Amino acid sequence: MRPGGAVVELAAPASELPAVMAAYQQGDLLAFDELYRRLAPGIRRYLVRAGGDPAWAEDLLQETFLRLHVVRQSYRPPLPVEPWAFAIARHVFLTCHRARRRRHDFDSIELDRIEQALPDPASDVLDGLTTAIERSGSRCAPRGQAGRDNGPSPHPESR
Repeated sequence: MRPGGAVVELAAPASELPAVMAAYQQGDLLAFDELYRRLAPGIRRYLVRAGGDPAWAEDLLQETFLRLHVVRQSYRPPLPVEPWAFAIARHVFLTCHRARRRRHDFDSIELDRIEQALPDPASDVLDGLTTAIERSGSRCAPRGQAGRDNGPSPHPESR
């Protein structure tokens, strides 16, 4: 008991996890709840340390438990559950990390290709302005030269 009379619920020891996993293999959904409650905190810490991003680790945790569900029949009681579950988490992390890296590499290559294929809008505008100025026979003087053979200055005080 904790101070104040609160009862502390002790989790089943690790030696009971193989029996919980065997029950889950047989379709006991409460057994899954117990597995998740017992395994998720440790797997989450592992994934945060591995990937460095708590939000991504949460996604990977969900993917790990989805994968655990899909391959639950591959677990062999009475072997320890934790190494089996962490191996799944490691596989999920590595698979997603590789995919993320490939996607990033592809995005970089694709972006480079697109940037090379697209004209630079700023240079098009400048080219258009230059052409328009040349055609108009510009009467604009470079800065600081207003009033020198280019007609009246727009600012009388600069004369």
